[in-house]
Amino acid sequence: MAPTNPPTKIANQWPSITEAGFTRVDAVAPVPGKSDQSYVFRGSQYIRIHVDAATLKDSMTGHRVARDIQTWSTIKNAGFTTIDAAMRVPGKEDQLYFFSGGKYLRCKLDMSSLSDTPYDTGPYEIESQWPVLADSGFRTVDATMEVPGHPNQWYLFRGANYVRCRIDPETLVESRHAQGNIEENWPTLKEAGFSTVDACMPVPGKDDQVYVFSGTEYIKIKIDKQTLRDTRV
Repeated sequence: MAPTNPPTKIANQWPSITEAGFTRVDAVAPVPGKSDQSYVFRGSQYIRIHVDAATLKDSMTGHRVARDIQTWSTIKNAGFTTIDAAMRVPGKEDQLYFFSGGKYLRCKLDMSSLSDTPYDTGPYEIESQWPVLADSGFRTVDATMEVPGHPNQWYLFRGANYVRCRIDPETLVESRHAQGNIEENWPTLKEAGFSTVDACMPVPGKDDQVYVFSGTEYIKIKIDKQTLRDTRV
């Protein structure tokens, strides 16, 4: 069925991603201490981009070229050759989770140099360490999204489904708040023809808006902080 509210091609609106030779996005991770910057992963490469909060125009920053993800020592040592999803560790601005296949790792980034170091001896199996995901039938993770207006809550996407969970910032123990099918519960994604989600990126300067990537396309949505209903913007 054709989308009732078609998405936009990444190639038409994201010059930094296109310049890197990426036709789609596998994962997005926040750059610690820089709310207008993100790491964008595709295949075995990544870039660091800046999105101007006023104009929402994007540009590559840092090395300004696509780099091999093996330049991340934690990713290399974990044996990860691609990144499926990433997210900030709740309560830890300088730490990230990276998901690859059925495993994940936790790393720490220096706030000044952005060099990465392992937090522990991972990687670990997702099923053994994330009971909410295991109970929901998620052996891998496709994408993550912070829940606007709800600190330490996250949407985690896998295939055609998602789960919303809260992660305690002290213990990092997660509890499930909701789960369901993407097309049945996300009107904006259904209207765009998105049955799966590849990556999500917060819109700089808009704490209730998110870019959602699927395949070679994306949309920008707004999530009401009270009702959590999504609308296109």
